[in-house]
Amino acid sequence: MVDARLPDGSRVNAIIPPLSLIGPVITIRKFSKQRFNLQRLVDYNSLSSDMAAFLEICVQHRKNIVVAGGTGSGKTTF
Repeated sequence: MVDARLPDGSRVNAIIPPLSLIGPVITIRKFSKQRFNLQRLVDYNSLSSDMAAFLEICVQHRKNIVVAGGTGSGKTTF
């Protein structure tokens, strides 16, 4: 098994048997060149405008925020 990072920041993982039960596997996590902001998340219907306003207030008041979710649900991106 190997983990690496490409020059553009993408993350690469490769694994082969016997660690991989289905044969050789390679995954690449490619990140967008443009960062998301609250308005983009609202525009993409990922957040409602009320949710965005709530998060903005939480950040302004330096409140702790827990981000939870399953694999691939967008925790790191968020």
